[in-house]
Amino acid sequence: MIFSSAMQNNYDAIAPSLRKYIEDNLGKSTLNKIEQRLMERHGVGLVQAIKDFYKFDSALREFFGAAADGLELKFMQNII
Repeated sequence: MIFSSAMQNNYDAIAPSLRKYIEDNLGKSTLNKIEQRLMERHGVGLVQAIKDFYKFDSALREFFGAAADGLELKFMQNII
């Protein structure tokens, strides 16, 4: 996992940036699919999944496999 525990503590600030990043770079339909999968599997939305990051990480890995690490790294580089 690329996100540190310090970033998890700031999930309210991260969630809007992450939503925009996914939508801008991967498309609205991908964002919707990720959010749908989070609701189906874990019963949480994006903000709560970031708080409990392993849930979000598992959804990313399901869609993108090993490329999820690269996606997380690119996002972190853009918000830092």
